[in-house]
Amino acid sequence: MKSIRQLVKERILILDGAMGTMIQQKNLAPFAYRNPLTGKNDIGVNELVTLNAPDVIVDIHKAYIEAGADIIETNTFCANGFSLEEYGLSSMVREINLKACKTAEEARGDNEVFIAGDIGPTKESLSLSIKMGDPLWRKHDFASCKAMYKEQISALVDGGVDVLLIETVFDTLMAKSAVLAAMEVCEEKHVDVPIMLSVTFSDKSGRMLCGQNLESLVVSLSGFPLFSLGCNCSTGADEMAPLIKRLADESPFYVSAHPNAGFPDAEGAYCVSPFHHAEALKGVVNEGDVNILGGCCGTTPQHIRAIKNLVTGKSPHVPKESDHKLHLASLDCVTPKKGTLLVVGERTNVAGSSKFAKLAMDGSWDEALAIARKEVEDGASALDICMDAPLLDAGKAMVSFLRMIESDPAVNRVPVMIDSSDFTVIERAMEEIPGKAIINSISLKEGEEKFVRKACMVARYGHAMVVMLFDENGQADTYERKIGEIPPEGPHDRPVRTRHGGDAFR
Repeated sequence: MKSIRQLVKERILILDGAMGTMIQQKNLAPFAYRNPLTGKNDIGVNELVTLNAPDVIVDIHKAYIEAGADIIETNTFCANGFSLEEYGLSSMVREINLKACKTAEEARGDNEVFIAGDIGPTKESLSLSIKMGDPLWRKHDFASCKAMYKEQISALVDGGVDVLLIETVFDTLMAKSAVLAAMEVCEEKHVDVPIMLSVTFSDKSGRMLCGQNLESLVVSLSGFPLFSLGCNCSTGADEMAPLIKRLADESPFYVSAHPNAGFPDAEGAYCVSPFHHAEALKGVVNEGDVNILGGCCGTTPQHIRAIKNLVTGKSPHVPKESDHKLHLASLDCVTPKKGTLLVVGERTNVAGSSKFAKLAMDGSWDEALAIARKEVEDGASALDICMDAPLLDAGKAMVSFLRMIESDPAVNRVPVMIDSSDFTVIERAMEEIPGKAIINSISLKEGEEKFVRKACMVARYGHAMVVMLFDENGQADTYERKIGEIPPEGPHDRPVRTRHGGDAFR
């Protein structure tokens, strides 16, 4: 059997369809939803069916395999600590995920089918506060979200999945925590499991619930080692098709899509037929815009069979190559054109504005945000944020102000430059940024080992960076010291004058 990395280059792969709505159609007895820890019948918790009626899940998997699916998803959409906590099941995350892997493996049998460990969203958001009037509030921080995902992903990897599918993403910062969790699990277990990521757009605006548009999403995730980036759920294939096209034009990854069978009616039924579901996707298939195609809510094995017939003999998408330009993102993208400068507003820097410094010291974040808003209105294409000041907790202040920015779309449409001489402040900031920022700065002044560690950390979070030309002996003050071992040619060796008086290479 060829690996999924080999096969995706040869033909369009078929992902299976819905699990939840297929389970609902079975009209199972309440016992199928019996909670082993509370004794209650938690109707609708589909992961419990894996424990109590595994044959039902096996039959659903087999139906999709018979319909032509190349990839089947484990019944683990909500099998994470945050989602299961509501039912007193958070202690059973590992057991539920391992059992789901076992049922998928049983259904696969001798068929040449890949098993995707399904990782759904939670109700939580890292980019938005759900408390009215308190934009700084978060129930969980980045570290706890990553730990939650690591627990589930570790079980899925131990269960032998061939690929990890992080799907129905509506918050890019949550997606980053999931991807980093997957990367860490794979590194710790010395395995290479491809990571698929799929986002959902709730309306025709082309923006996720967190407000980010599709192009900014691509830029924000372009530095991560994803196998594929795609769309799922949403309102159906008709409205998803243009998004798939845009994604194919922008993304450096393979493209996936598994839309709903339309939008549910008043009774919650999905009414788009298998024929229309496939027909709506014909354009992206014929134009070579997709690599992996399937179905989400309301789709059935008949929908997957129709997709299988549609893609047979069609060529898969070839991802675009990098243009080696500087791309930044927040809610929107910023790509400086050749010969133009990136205009950075510096009045959100405690060293650049005494007024801002006083507001930061007092915790007057609404007024501080007004300064940022004025910078954007005056033409800033990025905001330099620095909290390095005596008597100010720079890390706490940085987190607070970044969350204020995320609450205001007028300010949040431009990317940020995180400016600090304290790398712990930079680390805290990177856990608050959904988009792609500039990290200012790192240098060799503490030696090569620490420099490499910091550079790898910044790259791991997907951000651009400014490298100051300092080493243990001080600033590079001659031409020879500035050049060092850097190749004299190439797209990344353009010197950029900084306000600190030194030179940096982007």
